[in-house]
Amino acid sequence: MKIIQTLVLSLAFFLPLQILTAQEVLDRIIAVVGDRIILQSELFQYSYSLAIQLGIDPQKDQAKIEELRGETLQNLVAQKVLLVKAEEDSIIVSDKQVDALLEQQINQMVQQAGSEEKVEEFFGLTLRQIRRDFRKDVEERLLVDMVSNRKRQ
Repeated sequence: MKIIQTLVLSLAFFLPLQILTAQEVLDRIIAVVGDRIILQSELFQYSYSLAIQLGIDPQKDQAKIEELRGETLQNLVAQKVLLVKAEEDSIIVSDKQVDALLEQQINQMVQQAGSEEKVEEFFGLTLRQIRRDFRKDVEERLLVDMVSNRKRQ
């Protein structure tokens, strides 16, 4: 009986530790600005997108990709600082402004890709899903632009 209790206690103690060490890290926080975080996946996504826009092959030119990641991280931190400032100054953008810019960007993507289907294929999402996923980014970009324009005046 004593052996069974010891075995059960050992399993109860070591099994959770084993499960914890077996878990895979899915994402990491790489920077915090105010109450906003920058995830590693966000950095990689923006860097990859920028590389494609610049015609850099992410698979072949790792040195340029690392350089882009550094620049992208600096830009993301600066953007988050401006977003915190926009929040402090109670700056808001209207849904109409967000929708207009979002449609403009989607139309640009469709024009560059050649069709709506090609855009959907590239992102692996429907246009409706793309709009939903990009909406927050567009809103944040508008807020950043508004804060930047106020600083210049």
